[in-house]
Amino acid sequence: MVRNKGAGWIALMVLFCLTSCSSTPAAATLTDSELLQLVNDRYVEPFRRGDIDSWITVFHDDALALHNHRAADKGRAAIEDFGRMVHSLLILDRYDVRVTDIRSGPGWAYTAGVYESRFLLKSTGEEAWEPETGKFTLIWEQQPDGEWLIVLDMGNSSASR
Repeated sequence: MVRNKGAGWIALMVLFCLTSCSSTPAAATLTDSELLQLVNDRYVEPFRRGDIDSWITVFHDDALALHNHRAADKGRAAIEDFGRMVHSLLILDRYDVRVTDIRSGPGWAYTAGVYESRFLLKSTGEEAWEPETGKFTLIWEQQPDGEWLIVLDMGNSSASR
């Protein structure tokens, strides 16, 4: 009887792939309601409350935030600094966010929509600038552990300051 030495290796490799792949969650697609809940519970509400410790956990370590009137915030630490600066100097008097578009596929998603905001200076209570309306998009990526994190946060206002 002649044995095929390569067949044993092939079987071993198939077994290895099956066992290692089964321990890694498959890329998922989120439903619209799951994405809306992520936006609201992990992004909008913590920021509205000034709970930056909770808000920052929704961002990937290498996330990029692109917002009006400032340089890009590259990485979770820079985004956290931005959030803390906002809430140390300003009162978020109004922050209304409405998701108008959701798209997703295995392991990725984006949410886009419109927002209205009004910021007051903590020092005087006066408006920091005119109330803003604008557009935003959040790009989400599923992590190897199954968690969904923002990799891009971009917003721009319709108003000019």
